[in-house]
Amino acid sequence: MSCLFGVMREVGGILTRETVYKGRGAQLELLSRSSQGSIDWRFRQDQLSLIWFRRGVQRIDLTFEGRSVTRSVDRDHNMIVLPEGTMVEGRFAVERNCDYVIALMNPSVVPPEVLTHLSDPRVLIHNDFVERSLNEIESSFDLPPSLYDLFLEGWTLQALAHLAGQNDSSKKKISGGLGDVRLRRVLDFIAQDISTPVSLDVLAGVSGLSKRHFLRAFQRSTGKTPARYIRDLRVDKAKVLLTSDKADLTEIAMVCGFCHAQHFSNSFKKLTGLTPSDYRSLMA
Repeated sequence: MSCLFGVMREVGGILTRETVYKGRGAQLELLSRSSQGSIDWRFRQDQLSLIWFRRGVQRIDLTFEGRSVTRSVDRDHNMIVLPEGTMVEGRFAVERNCDYVIALMNPSVVPPEVLTHLSDPRVLIHNDFVERSLNEIESSFDLPPSLYDLFLEGWTLQALAHLAGQNDSSKKKISGGLGDVRLRRVLDFIAQDISTPVSLDVLAGVSGLSKRHFLRAFQRSTGKTPARYIRDLRVDKAKVLLTSDKADLTEIAMVCGFCHAQHFSNSFKKLTGLTPSDYRSLMA
C-alpha cells in the first residue's frame, strides 16, 4: 500500500522496482512486480492518471465505478486513462514478472477544455506517441533538474493532447456486449473447470441467449471468440504451472484442458512465441 499525491493504493504481488520522477507536469512511476498468476488492485487518485502495461500483464478483470471489464492486454490494447476520483478494483492476470508505468498528470498545466475530452475512463486503448515517448523519456533523466522539469511539462501537454484527440472506442466495449451480469455468469462458468471441453451451445445456454446472439455479444464484450478466450485462459494457467510446478508437460497439458501434449505445445507457442519447455527454462 502506498500514498502518493494524497491517494491510497492497494496492490498485490511483490514490488521489485520503483523509480519515481517528479516535475511540474506529471509524476512518472516506473514499476515492476512479481506474482504467481494474478495481482489484486484497488486504486483511486485525485489526478488524471495514465497506466501503461509495458510487459507481463495478460488480462484485466476490473470494475470501474460499478462497470465490469474483462479483456486481454496486448500490443494494441495496453493503456488505461482514469479521470481524477475514479475508483477501480479487481485483478490482473500476469506473468511471473510484469512492468508498468503510471503517469499522474497535473491538471494545473493543462487547459480545462482538454480535460473535458478525458472525463470518462478509457480502457485498454493504445497511443503510439505516448508509448514511444515513455520509452524515450528515461534517456532524458540525466538532464539538469530545471531542464528536466521543463521537458516533463512539455511531455505532459503533448501526451494529453494526443489522448484527448484520440477516438475512444472503449466505451462501446464496456457498455455493449453481454452486460455485466451475463458476462460474469459466463466467465465464472468457464473458470470453474478449464480442463473440461465446453461447447458454444452450453455457453449460450448459460448466458440465456441464442447461440448466434451470444457469440456476437461475447466477442464485443471480451474482444475474443469463446474458443480463443478459453485457449488464452488455459495458456495463462499453464504459464503459472510451468513456473511453480515440476509436473511434466503432458500433465500440465491435461490439467489445462489441452487434448494432448502436442496440442498444448502448438497453442502455447502460437500465443507466446516460445515452447512450454523454453518458457519454463526462461522463467526458471
